[in-house]
Amino acid sequence: MSLASACFETPDERKANYSKLRALSLDDKILYSSVKIKQFYIAHKGKVYVSYSGGKDSTVLLHLVRSIYPDVPAVYIDTGLEFPELRDHVKATENVTWLKPDRTFKQVILDEGYPVVSKQVAKVVDQAQRGQPNGLHRLSFEGKYGFIRYAYLRDAPFKISEKCCDVMKKKPAKAYHRETGRCPYLGMHADESALRRDIWEREGENIETTKIPSSSPLSIWTDDDVWEYIHRYGLTYPSVYDMGYPRTGCIFCMFGITVDRNRFLRLKATHPKQWAYCMRPIDAGGLGLREVLDYMGIPTGCEQSNLIQFSEGAE
Repeated sequence: MSLASACFETPDERKANYSKLRALSLDDKILYSSVKIKQFYIAHKGKVYVSYSGGKDSTVLLHLVRSIYPDVPAVYIDTGLEFPELRDHVKATENVTWLKPDRTFKQVILDEGYPVVSKQVAKVVDQAQRGQPNGLHRLSFEGKYGFIRYAYLRDAPFKISEKCCDVMKKKPAKAYHRETGRCPYLGMHADESALRRDIWEREGENIETTKIPSSSPLSIWTDDDVWEYIHRYGLTYPSVYDMGYPRTGCIFCMFGITVDRNRFLRLKATHPKQWAYCMRPIDAGGLGLREVLDYMGIPTGCEQSNLIQFSEGAE
């Protein structure tokens, strides 16, 4: 049996073979992922769908799933936070169901707080801001479960929370599952975060232990694999990737901002209208991100007026 067609049933087996699986050729990864897609489809008697963001990963996932099961629907959650180029790409895709959250991003940040750094950090800061012992404790030390370097956010003059994704994306997806009984294929990679790697090692691609089962057939793929697949099959993709954006998540999200510090410099250069809206104060009709980023010491783009200054600011 080849590695690509093997089934690793235990966390130890998956952990031991992770590097070998990641090193497989694209052809072998297609075979491996196809097996996972078929297993999940059969287990749920075809009551499945592709969670489709319009980004490169979900574009490849949708093409791969439909190469096996052509009638599987795609579901796009229209949060209002997507790049216009991405929305145009989704509109050009057949058999896509559009869903909407019941609150806007502006309502969420006013009600819950701003998404900053990461979901894990934002959750801990939210707990600390509300005086919960767990949050206060975890902001008091460094280590795997501690975040003392973000303790300053506890006293920020604005609320911080990880709940944005729950409201804007997970809630509509849960409602769709209740209405249709369909379970999702997700375009996630195991290497996107330590948490996703841990989940993959523990559960594998097809997760049946949660309230809503899900499948992540591209877990062992790399970004290079995704681009090779796109070029091999001549797939279209949102032009925003050609503007220097490595990913096409929500435009105004600040998760990962301490790593991608120049994100909003880039946004001002490529999408000045959207940039101006997110920097404008809340009471002036905007989203108030300038105050948040200034407090965190992250470049906002407010002091840069041309591409030369953007480049200098990125150094």
